[in-house]
Amino acid sequence: MENPVDIAKEAAEILKSIYGDELVSVILYGSAAGKDYVSGKSSVDLLVVLTDQGINKLALLFPHLKLFRKKRITIPLLLTEQFIKTSLDTFPVEFLNMKLQYKLITGKDVLFDLAIDRSWLRTQCERELKGKLLYLRQGFVETEGKAKPLRLLIFHSLKTFLFLFNALIYLKDREIPKTRREKIHLLSELFDINEKVFMDLLDVYEEKTKPDQQRLERLVLNYIEEMTKLSRKVDALTI
Repeated sequence: MENPVDIAKEAAEILKSIYGDELVSVILYGSAAGKDYVSGKSSVDLLVVLTDQGINKLALLFPHLKLFRKKRITIPLLLTEQFIKTSLDTFPVEFLNMKLQYKLITGKDVLFDLAIDRSWLRTQCERELKGKLLYLRQGFVETEGKAKPLRLLIFHSLKTFLFLFNALIYLKDREIPKTRREKIHLLSELFDINEKVFMDLLDVYEEKTKPDQQRLERLVLNYIEEMTKLSRKVDALTI
């Protein structure tokens, strides 16, 4: 079982050989930098910061993508420092999530001093919740109530919602827990939503249970109901 940090270090050495001084930093973020990482299932997500010259040489990565895929490394997020500085108001949730759970592998720590405005976070949370809620409703109808599509809908949608939960907890001035289950427990308390629904969803997401078609259908309907409640509460949230 390979350690994600070791995988990231191997990738960093490849990136150094490609970009040399044009490589600013390599940062491991997401589940691979925390307690929810599952070897063989979780992806290894890398933030790769390049100079203005390096960012124009993306094709140099082509020969190394086969190895990256073998190691479950997703296509790295390739940015410049200037892009990060000027995009905090556009992607505050994404940068907050990186800042909350990351490990510097090599180079400059470009995340440490990031200051993310809470009003930007609230605006994006409201927009993302409403957009994903529309997707969830449409996706439910598209499943035609069949078990496999329902499980896929849970998997793809819950991953995004868990991403937003960090920002919502942050907006409530609470310390963000390290595990998914702890986050769900705290979010349920803070926004008065049904914790059991989300724990049941997480069991499906983590493949700990495999409910039959009827139970899945009811679970997704409850999911939609709870996300609708959460969206309304975020609408009313003042910063």
